[in-house]
Amino acid sequence: MSGLDVAGLLNCPVDRQHDDLQQVAQQARADAAHREQQAKAEAAQREKQMKAEAYQREQQAYQREKEARAEAKAEAKAEVLRREKQVRSEVEKELESTVYVGNWQRRKLKSDSRS
Repeated sequence: MSGLDVAGLLNCPVDRQHDDLQQVAQQARADAAHREQQAKAEAAQREKQMKAEAYQREQQAYQREKEARAEAKAEAKAEVLRREKQVRSEVEKELESTVYVGNWQRRKLKSDSRS
């Protein structure tokens, strides 16, 4: 066997080890890339979910504010109606009193003129 044949035989295991090492390194890079891609996808999903939850909270807050405004408006309207009713009642009492006094004065005048 020549020196070249021996060197070739000795280099075979080294070449295989080198190929194996390259394959392991390539697989490690592929695994790392996959994990990174998966982490990015999960982060994007979490961000999307957080945005959706924030939007939902904003919508709920807007709805509560809208309901509060409607309730305040209804209460203000009820107060206006209550005051109008009170004023109407006071005016009616005043009119009744005026009519009563007017009738009393007419009767008194009639009775005074008959006497």
